[in-house]
Amino acid sequence: MYLKGKSGAFTLGDSSNKKLITKKKKKKNNFFGQKKTKEEKEKDDDDEIDSVSDSDSDSHNSDTTDEEGDDGDNDEDNEDNKKDSNNINVADDIKKNIAGIGKQLKEAVTIVKKKDDEDDGNDEDEKEDEKKKEEEEKEKEVLNCKSTWLQHLTLSSDMYTERIGNEIRPIQGLDGVDFLTDIATIKVGASYVFGPLVDMLIKETSGKYIKGINIDAVPYDWRLPPCILEERDAYFTNTMERIEEMYNDNNSTPVVLLCHSMGR
Repeated sequence: MYLKGKSGAFTLGDSSNKKLITKKKKKKNNFFGQKKTKEEKEKDDDDEIDSVSDSDSDSHNSDTTDEEGDDGDNDEDNEDNKKDSNNINVADDIKKNIAGIGKQLKEAVTIVKKKDDEDDGNDEDEKEDEKKKEEEEKEKEVLNCKSTWLQHLTLSSDMYTERIGNEIRPIQGLDGVDFLTDIATIKVGASYVFGPLVDMLIKETSGKYIKGINIDAVPYDWRLPPCILEERDAYFTNTMERIEEMYNDNNSTPVVLLCHSMGR
């Protein structure tokens, strides 16, 4: 709306943007310098009113455009906020997925470690089982050896003939009466017979006794009775011949007999 002021100017007040528009009052003369008539004055006033109205309309349109620009900016801000919110949600989802993957990997590592421990335990059990089997096999071998030794050493039921396929005879000479085994670690302590005595005689006489010359042995098969010894091995005949031979080979030196009984 507009007001005509006392100073002869129009003043327009806009309630929305608080702008004031003031225009000078036109001269009341026409082009030819003549005073305008009442009709011309009213026409000029109408033109000025239209001009002010047009200016007011332009100002309103400009404000409307500014408001639309502000609305556009607000829409862009809302769109950016929406994108930021979506990005935050995506980031949260990624973090959750990473956490879930980490948990799954940890569980997988735990399972693998547990399986490895079980495998190690199984390997140790297998090693223990193999060790036990080896020990059992050794024991079986020892038992089989003992059993085989007994089977070979045992006579038939008549107690003087050997089993079929077996033929056991005494070891001749001093080797048959010194030790029961050739294993050096247990010779002296566990299996000696005449071995220490023979060694002592040789040592004490400074080599006077020589094995197989003036000191010798005539072993026999202690499993058999004397009659079978003579019948099968001619043991007594061979013993007498060996004594005479030693007597003759040592300048008719008397022969001393040292006997060992198996408890007969």
